[in-house]
Amino acid sequence: MILTPRLHIIPLTYNQLSKFSTCDGSLESELNLNFSSRTITPELKEALETTILPNVSDETKNYLFSTLWIAILKSDNAIAGELCFYGEPNSEGEVEIGYGVDEAFQNRGLMTEMVSAMIDWAKWQSGVRSIIASTNSSNIASYKVLQKNNFVMIDESEGLIRWRLELKHETAETMRPEKMQFSKTFGSSYDNFMYLLEKLYLKHRRARLISGLSGNILEIGVGTGVNFEHYSNDIQLIGIEPSPHMMPYAEKRREVLLFPNRITLHSIGCGYPEMEQLVLPESLDAVVCTLVLCTIPEPEKALRNYRKWLKPGGKLVILEHIKSHRHFAGKLQDFLNPLWSKMAEGCQLNRTTDKLLAESGFQLIREDRFSIVIPFYEAEYLKPLSKNQEPNLIYKDEL
Repeated sequence: MILTPRLHIIPLTYNQLSKFSTCDGSLESELNLNFSSRTITPELKEALETTILPNVSDETKNYLFSTLWIAILKSDNAIAGELCFYGEPNSEGEVEIGYGVDEAFQNRGLMTEMVSAMIDWAKWQSGVRSIIASTNSSNIASYKVLQKNNFVMIDESEGLIRWRLELKHETAETMRPEKMQFSKTFGSSYDNFMYLLEKLYLKHRRARLISGLSGNILEIGVGTGVNFEHYSNDIQLIGIEPSPHMMPYAEKRREVLLFPNRITLHSIGCGYPEMEQLVLPESLDAVVCTLVLCTIPEPEKALRNYRKWLKPGGKLVILEHIKSHRHFAGKLQDFLNPLWSKMAEGCQLNRTTDKLLAESGFQLIREDRFSIVIPFYEAEYLKPLSKNQEPNLIYKDEL
């Protein structure tokens, strides 16, 4: 899910796309939205049947570049428009975007806001270097949207205008350890800083999430190794951690265990190319993420990788701080985030991890929301047993 001042923008699953195409209110009912008299063009209906739905059902493709994203206007709690990319980046790193706003919601600047949000999302996607778009020369509103988002006209022919926006962004490759700056002070003081928080609030939650796991496990961002004591002795654990200043503490914690040979540690992050050799598809029984998804540069990509690496029925366990659902508290986190992220090695205080997980394709088993000054989220998810099994969208009471 992508949040803007006025919109929730969410990618549709296969089943939701089917409901979207019927325009009978079934999608709105599933998402608890108000029904509007929206329609879809014959061209879009044909594209859904012949291209979009087949591509979304193909697990070899990144469905986020194939599906429709709907824009929900918060004030009306209704679908105001939709947009999509026409497939994954080509060999030149180009993706093409299409967009539209329903007639009842036009002339409010929503299309500009939608496209701007998708540009920001695309900046964090691996392999995307530019976004292109096409508009009819007579469609003034459409090309004004592109102009406001800094697209440049590159061609005009037979009434069709072509546009391009070059993206400037960091990829996971630029976030490699040799290019990132990890603080020695942060690594050496982390356990002391977290001592009371762990003792009073988090340790028992870590134990609850981890103690029942077995088989082949991947722990993302082991940090100083605080989870190690909670694992049973019948696991085979791969632990990854990009900070060279935290890894020595993790190694010390591993060595005092009764089964240190069952834990292998690697100084890499989950987005690095080396992971493809380290973890094979459908080889894991569980993935453990505790206080780490807030820092990963590309969380959506990370969640897709977890699905790829987990066996069908494999478990993803989560313990993370999240952005508050309350307006003022969330805005305060937004305000504090730039300073916090500099102090805490890239930690995003306002990341909506719970909502990212709800759209990730995992099935929710259990969740628990609690607060320690800021909201936290403890949850267990499963990878669906079959590729046609879709996740339910579950939204609990707001914090």
